[in-house]
Amino acid sequence: PKAQKRKADMLQDLTELNQMIETALISSRLDAQEHLEVMQPVDLYELSLQESTHYAGVTVTGAATVVQGDPQLLRRLLRNLLDNASKYGAAPIEINVTRKVWQVRDSGNGVATAQPNDLFAPFARAHSGSTQGTGLGLAMVQKIAQLHGAQAKIVSKPNQGMCVLIEFM
Repeated sequence: PKAQKRKADMLQDLTELNQMIETALISSRLDAQEHLEVMQPVDLYELSLQESTHYAGVTVTGAATVVQGDPQLLRRLLRNLLDNASKYGAAPIEINVTRKVWQVRDSGNGVATAQPNDLFAPFARAHSGSTQGTGLGLAMVQKIAQLHGAQAKIVSKPNQGMCVLIEFM
């Protein structure tokens, strides 16, 4: 029993370490990238429907909205937002897609900072404690948005959840 628990703990630690390494590598690749290497039509609504199936309590509203971009990076952006909403917020989580705005809103407590957009800085964290993470997720969201000619913004009020907007120009 003790050996099994120790093995399970070690496997969990290795999984977390692999995730941190992957995040750091992707982040450094994004920092070195000045423009998108892949440009193709991506339907944000369809991508949102696909990704929402991997999370509990997520609904998608809006309409088909096609942007030119890198589908893998846009998928990473959405996963980072959904991971954050799941870890730090609460269900229900809503994804809304309109012609110019891709929005992810959770129903958690929000963040109690006067400058929520400071959370886009690498290693910035709104929550302290034992929650796992690297502090790079929102920094990656911002960089991916910028590479797509979009702007990322956080709207949050205490006890009213957090909303991240990706506004395409």
